[in-house]
Amino acid sequence: MALKLYGPPPSCGELNYPADDYADALDEMKECTFEEFVKSLVRHSYGSERQCSRYRGVHHAGEGRWEARIGDRDV
Repeated sequence: MALKLYGPPPSCGELNYPADDYADALDEMKECTFEEFVKSLVRHSYGSERQCSRYRGVHHAGEGRWEARIGDRDV
């Protein structure tokens, strides 16, 4: 997100990985508007396709129930 808002280092601050690792992502970000970029983040974020809790592995089972899943098996 910082790369889209502020551009490449050092203006965007410290990155988690070397700046070269973000080259492909930066090219993609340059081709879209900020609004398109945010929509893309929301669309690809965890839990956007179906209702999920904020806890990893816990999913909405319907009718107000939640279930924990590890791999393919229910717990």
